[in-house]
Amino acid sequence: MTSAAIGKKGGSEADLERAWETLAQVNAAAAYAALITFASDSQRAIEIVRARLRPPTALNAVALDRLVADLASESFQTRAQATEALENRGRPFAADLKTRLTKMDSLEAKRRLTAVLDRFESVALSPDELRTVRSVEFLEHVGTPAAYALITELTKGEASAELTIRAIAAKGRLDRRRH
Repeated sequence: MTSAAIGKKGGSEADLERAWETLAQVNAAAAYAALITFASDSQRAIEIVRARLRPPTALNAVALDRLVADLASESFQTRAQATEALENRGRPFAADLKTRLTKMDSLEAKRRLTAVLDRFESVALSPDELRTVRSVEFLEHVGTPAAYALITELTKGEASAELTIRAIAAKGRLDRRRH
């Protein structure tokens, strides 16, 4: 990726922002082009990733209870936010969510939770998951001290979160290359 960017003029701020958005696309060729744009100005790209990726925090039982309860809210916005939060952070709790599904009364909540669980079982990554995976790969490939520091920061997230797992693996590979 970096070798393809050699000699390429660094992207503008707008180019880097577009590249960030493109990393979420299913189109692998477009995502690769976005990574080349990131590599053309890796320092600024690292700052964009740093501003948008945070180590995931643990979902405790109380927070999980709240999100599940919010799936039955009368407010569409509350239901939508709970669905999105579970899609983004609930995968480690899939077994617990399946148990909760059997105890739900609200048909809307059951429909939403079933859709979330179905997505967890699919092989496809969500757009945010794609962007996260590609961002960690970019940081690992660049391997600068700033990229390494950000990967190290991302390893401190909730242990079962996909971002944390990928950051730990990337850090391990970078550590092996250093020694």
